[in-house]
Amino acid sequence: MIVGNERASCLVCGGGAAIRFRLRHIWHQPTGSDRQIFWCEACDFGLLHPRPSREELCRFYEGAYYTHCEPGKVEPPPGFLARIRIHLAWRADRGRGITAQSIHELSGGFGLSVCDIGCGGGELLGELKRHGHHVAGVEPDEMARKQASTQGVTVYPGSAESLPAELGSESFDVVVMKQSLEHSVDPLVALSEARRILKPEGRLLVDVPNNAASMARRSGPAWFHCDAGRHLSFFTPKSLILLLERAGFSVESLLFSGYVSQFTDSRIKAEQEVWDLLYGRVEGVRAPRRNSHRRAWADLVKSILARPSSKYEVLGAIASRRPS
Repeated sequence: MIVGNERASCLVCGGGAAIRFRLRHIWHQPTGSDRQIFWCEACDFGLLHPRPSREELCRFYEGAYYTHCEPGKVEPPPGFLARIRIHLAWRADRGRGITAQSIHELSGGFGLSVCDIGCGGGELLGELKRHGHHVAGVEPDEMARKQASTQGVTVYPGSAESLPAELGSESFDVVVMKQSLEHSVDPLVALSEARRILKPEGRLLVDVPNNAASMARRSGPAWFHCDAGRHLSFFTPKSLILLLERAGFSVESLLFSGYVSQFTDSRIKAEQEVWDLLYGRVEGVRAPRRNSHRRAWADLVKSILARPSSKYEVLGAIASRRPS
């Protein structure tokens, strides 16, 4: 990627991308160099620059990253008003995402071979195995692989751009990339690798944070799913479809999920903490509005009848492999 005169080359269409956000530091790191999120208006895709080095990426995942936390963590019970807000959001939620059940529905009653790239602690694979499917995972983080071993599933070290040799070409009925593509240094290479191990009649199920969501637009880099530094690419429905097509897939349907969680007390608190780290001690920088319980109520009212692309925080796709 060549950057000059405040422009970067888009990874999806090759066009020019302009700076949308300047970040003085990565929010979860005490020190670090400036970074920018460039945005391509032509294909609606964002990318972080400069890309972190391998050493930086390893450091970004240390500490309190979710794959390093003990499973089953219990959140404090919500207050009365929060319970009402969550219930109203639940009543308005019509989302559909990537779950073990949605993958199982593709099987037609037969066992599928499933590979989950970026499987984290292996919860999805464990549930699929209990459904009778043959599963394997790929995960670069050693602590996450140890956690996945408790699910009784096979997980190989590796990355989306460089899958382990144990996964042969055209070996899987279903390849899953659940909240992993945005972590890839080169998402086009990652999707091409996923296509390589997929059987000709197979399906790719992928989901990413939805940067077209109203919450993303209002919160900017403080949005919970932005996580710039660990997330290197920023997708909308348009850019995800374009990238999948460029990688040799045909998109059969889009999925949208992630609604209720936007209105929980824990989410509001998490976004406030990120906002404080990014903007709290910085003067002279135009900052997005800080999240609050009052804002959550306003966002709920505005979003209940909104289009799915604006309402939901997670964007997914079911795609088939096009012939070479």
